[in-house]
Amino acid sequence: MKKKIFMLLPLLILTSCTNSVTIYSETSSQDVVTSSQDAVTSSKESGTLNLNTKDIDRTNEEVVTMTNQEKDYGRSTGSYYYYPGTNLEAYRYSGGSFSDFLCLLKRPTFSTLWNVLPSALYNNASYPGLYEIDLKYKAPTGFNLKYGTTRDYEYSHNIESSSSYKELSIIIDHSNYFSIEANDTGNVYIQSITLKYNPSKGNSQNNHSTYTAYRLAVPYTEFDDIAEGEKRSIPTSVTYTTTGEYIINETKEYTYHTAAYYLDDYSKASEVALTDPLDIAAYYTLFHDFPLNYAYQSDMSDLKSYFGSSTRQLSQYNRTDGYAKSVPYYVPLNRNTPQYYELDFDTNGTYANGQRGTGRLVIFEYGFKNSSYLGQPVILYTDDHYATFAEYMNDGTFGPKFDAEKLRTNLIYSEPITLI
Repeated sequence: MKKKIFMLLPLLILTSCTNSVTIYSETSSQDVVTSSQDAVTSSKESGTLNLNTKDIDRTNEEVVTMTNQEKDYGRSTGSYYYYPGTNLEAYRYSGGSFSDFLCLLKRPTFSTLWNVLPSALYNNASYPGLYEIDLKYKAPTGFNLKYGTTRDYEYSHNIESSSSYKELSIIIDHSNYFSIEANDTGNVYIQSITLKYNPSKGNSQNNHSTYTAYRLAVPYTEFDDIAEGEKRSIPTSVTYTTTGEYIINETKEYTYHTAAYYLDDYSKASEVALTDPLDIAAYYTLFHDFPLNYAYQSDMSDLKSYFGSSTRQLSQYNRTDGYAKSVPYYVPLNRNTPQYYELDFDTNGTYANGQRGTGRLVIFEYGFKNSSYLGQPVILYTDDHYATFAEYMNDGTFGPKFDAEKLRTNLIYSEPITLI
């Protein structure tokens, strides 16, 4: 909600564990968004950084006020905190022992994660004419600041490290979007952030763009009455050319098994269990069946006697809201809704400890509307609890990540080019 206030600067306090506090003080009129903890310790350093600045216009008369309400989407590597009314989100955010601070986690490196996006604090809707970002932060290995007129962020800068809390005013050309992102080696702690902007200098921009990617057609068409022990192969390394040709460098073979294969010999259970999302996606693509270590929640305890810590949960849905709206799912004429499955995978080594975590493969059973899919199921990967998706390309990879329930990548689903 916007309201016109003259000669007032709002300082809104946002924290992970305390209530919001709004303080008004007389100052030159300008648009400001501020996020901070309630009690801020004295800064040991301060400074101003001018980046790509030309003609900064600080004169305007509008103020956006905000509340500090937050919502957590998922856990661990997929945590989200959203501040309603502020257009601010924190991605891969942690409180924990640092609950007095906004902590952006260093980029996770667990083996099953695919194309991991960095932790970030960013605006999910435009702040037109953004010209100054005032921070109080600590980042032992520094962080990356991106900004620009679109969420593709035309500019990117590495901000210097600081082992103690530092106040820094960053002056930039009038922009609409920014993103503060952690790197691979260190967390970023933010005690306060103030955004100053001038709507008269901003441009209205589309929040999303599209992408181009290749996928291979599935070489198999028969999926009924697959025999125990049948072997099928799928590419795992492919080189594409710009003209739509490709070379298959490597393939991987998978064997179809029924439960009868291991019921008389428990030692075979570990042989048939699949936990890596690429293996799971390949297996379903080849056989249209789930790995044997997957079960619905009601059967999980029984299956654990065979598969132990490799047991994973399977869920089934036919909803049309939420992330289903981000893809062109297909519904057959004899059905009213899509049908899709969620298969859990481990993103941080805690799944066996009873935490489902944030990793899922989502299989749309009836496929997508795209004609080139020929009614084949489509498999989507998410490691951040449905914030983003990436499609399995039938070539040993997941494609580009695109936005599912959140606005993190700036990409919307774009139909890949299918190569036969």
